[in-house]
Amino acid sequence: MALLAFRLLQLLWRIIKGEETGFRHADEAEEALEELGKEQQGETKG
Repeated sequence: MALLAFRLLQLLWRIIKGEETGFRHADEAEEALEELGKEQQGETKG
């Protein structure tokens, strides 16, 4: 979860500086969210 927050802050900083126009790693973000969901489901079941 901390890594996801860190990556989003990095992106926000790059957008503010004008180095990025959007989130080009959408697939990476989707995978991270899916992994987070799996971890949370595992915690609630186990």
